[in-house]
Amino acid sequence: MKKCCRMAAEVLSSSLLLFAIGLMSFGAFLLYKWHTDDTTAKDPVPGYIIAIMVLSCLTGLSNTGAYLGICLNSRCLLSVSASLSLAVILAQGVFAAILIVDPSLLASFLCPDGDTKCVEAIVGSFKNAFTTLLLSIICAVEIVALCSLRCLSQRTPEDSELDKVIIDRGALSQSLLHDDWEARRDEFEARSKRRLEQQRAALSSVAKKGLQSQGRPLTSNSIFS
Repeated sequence: MKKCCRMAAEVLSSSLLLFAIGLMSFGAFLLYKWHTDDTTAKDPVPGYIIAIMVLSCLTGLSNTGAYLGICLNSRCLLSVSASLSLAVILAQGVFAAILIVDPSLLASFLCPDGDTKCVEAIVGSFKNAFTTLLLSIICAVEIVALCSLRCLSQRTPEDSELDKVIIDRGALSQSLLHDDWEARRDEFEARSKRRLEQQRAALSSVAKKGLQSQGRPLTSNSIFS
């Protein structure tokens, strides 16, 4: 199940990211044309350009976080991107509800004041069957991608068992390292004691020979004095 969710999330998130980049480029082109045209340069930027830029930026940001979360296996990034994707889907649902109830309300927000051609174009485009089908497909893809992200961001009993195994292995490694250090310390102490005894034995033999050559009695005090 996790593998299917991961594959679906990778494909859908990358596709939505490419769609967001294309939509952002289109919005940037419209913004550039608006500012460079002598007839519209002095007018405020209309709402439809702002809506395109905001929607594309949010979609791109959420899917970038989703793709990074999938690659890095980060539940935090996956949860944040899923929440952001949910916000985008809810905003699109609100816009769709406004279009169903009264398209002129949304058109008046998106178009400049008094621009009846813009209002007619937006209302007509949303009533077009092709536009409705395209938006429905995009929303469906976003919903499936959101479900895949939620699937990946949730912990399962298998994940808990895997974490326990990793923790147990880490504790075992630390225990082995500690035991190895203890053994090495004991071996070093034993080796040092043997070396000290050998040095004392060698020193005693040299001292005995020196005392014997001088004709002095052999005592422990005279040897180490």
